[in-house]
Amino acid sequence: MAVKKITEYESVSRRVAYGLGMMFPESPPAGYKKLHGLLALLIDRLYETPALLNLTDSKDETYESWQLNNMKPELDKIYQSVCKSIYEFYKFLYIASLHGEINGKTLTVNGTLLKECKAVYKPFYKDILTEIGLEVDKEKTEIRISAEPDVLQSLQTLAEKVPV
Repeated sequence: MAVKKITEYESVSRRVAYGLGMMFPESPPAGYKKLHGLLALLIDRLYETPALLNLTDSKDETYESWQLNNMKPELDKIYQSVCKSIYEFYKFLYIASLHGEINGKTLTVNGTLLKECKAVYKPFYKDILTEIGLEVDKEKTEIRISAEPDVLQSLQTLAEKVPV
């Protein structure tokens, strides 16, 4: 990971992205090296440019050790909003990978199926996915994600193995 250990953050969004980076394993499981690199790059890009996922640039204000976390409820709401936005993005990627069909260099998922699973593709997802080498095309009834076949297969296999 390119994210270095720090204790102060410019924004709440960067604090959350930093936390993701710290939880991300340094070495990939066997067979997932390329996917691991892409997901690590995704976290790095979120940290560098939170606006790629429309995350807020609200100033981060850490709590002092003597403060309770409910002393700044407006900051808690911002933090929860950032976490929800990231969750929704990963949920889209997960559901698309789990239920999509791979044909060569394209993973295709039905828009109705996404809706049934309460996952949504938002147009600004295209920017961050493009940053990590995944091209997205939204048609009227489906969404297509293009990448190397091994990356798409790794995404799908990972989605199948992750319990929900």
